[in-house]
Amino acid sequence: MSDKNLGDMFTISPMKRILLFTLALSFLFSVTAFAVASPVYDIEIIDGDEVIIVSTYKTETEEILNQAGISLFEGDEVEDSAVSAAYDGTIRINRGVKVTVVSADDETTVINIYGTVADAIEKASVAYTLKNAINYPLDQKVFEGMTIKVFNKYSVTVKYDGKEKTGIIAGKTVEDACKALKIVFGKDDITVPDLKQSLVDKMTIEVLRVTKKTVTQIEKIYCKTVTKNSSDMYVGDTKVQTYGKNGQKKVTYEYCYINGELSQRKVISEVVTRKAVDKVVLKGMKKAANVSSSFNVRAKSAISEMAVPSYVTIGSNGLPENYKKSIRAKATAYCIPGGTTSTGKRAQTGYIAVDPREIPYGTEMYIVSADGKYVYGYCIAADTGGFIYSVDWTVDLYMNSTRECINWGRRDIIIYFL
Repeated sequence: MSDKNLGDMFTISPMKRILLFTLALSFLFSVTAFAVASPVYDIEIIDGDEVIIVSTYKTETEEILNQAGISLFEGDEVEDSAVSAAYDGTIRINRGVKVTVVSADDETTVINIYGTVADAIEKASVAYTLKNAINYPLDQKVFEGMTIKVFNKYSVTVKYDGKEKTGIIAGKTVEDACKALKIVFGKDDITVPDLKQSLVDKMTIEVLRVTKKTVTQIEKIYCKTVTKNSSDMYVGDTKVQTYGKNGQKKVTYEYCYINGELSQRKVISEVVTRKAVDKVVLKGMKKAANVSSSFNVRAKSAISEMAVPSYVTIGSNGLPENYKKSIRAKATAYCIPGGTTSTGKRAQTGYIAVDPREIPYGTEMYIVSADGKYVYGYCIAADTGGFIYSVDWTVDLYMNSTRECINWGRRDIIIYFL
């Protein structure tokens, strides 16, 4: 090789020299970076009861938590220590809890927070002054589901059992005031105003002692009277078809006393033990021909053996001239030779059978048939019989023989009450 060729080999152009210099610098910096590598820290993350150790070269709390996959939410608080070569560091997460704050005006705010009751009131922007009270101490730590209530304070007087209690009450209702003043209630006691009434300053509350007792007693159910029209009876005449009977019921009352005085009685149960039977009265609808002044009885003599009293005047037409009233009715006949009436008298003509509930025993009458063919005459109510049942005749006339009873049969009559 010639000297000229060797010199050409060591001759480098300026451009090549710059390229070689750049490559040399890059190599030098890479070696230096490798030699001075970033430090790795062990960070303790405390999240409630869970503890996590994270190895990282990061120093920002947010980046470290992101690396650990831990998320933060509204109300959470983070405590962290400085990360250095001498001390790895600790991150503590204080999770927020759901808290409800109710203002004195009953406005409700729900927040997520970590801290104390005072912190919660401040975050909820709820007014709280010396004129207010709360249901928890201000320095108490909040917990999940906590409800913090702010109350106004009122001067309240409670009257009870002849005594009075007055106090400054932090509450909303009459019930709150009574609880604060330790008023003991019976199960039925009430207040004026009502327990749910809102408090106002200088309010007076009265406690009314209520006692109740029950009483069960037997009472009558009075029968009703029902009137029915009868075409078999004359207008103006009435007859009891069914005699009523009172019923019976067992009634339980509740008596309510307020401060020892009876306030109310009410029925709380009623059981019918015997039903009442209605009284049924028949009312005559048949029009009767008037007894004219020319009416004469054609019978020659009266059937009754009893003499007409001297105070009764029998007119020329065979009818009494002085009487209290007269009715048209129906009559049957009966005969019990040698018998005795229900009033203890010897059975004879003149003593007739009646319903004593309509015609009392001892009533004096004068009876003639409506057609004038018969005069039964003067008679007295002294017996009874089928009248205890439902019948449609008014009187049963005593006759001396069965033949006379058959001859009489069943007739329309006129009864004159003397």
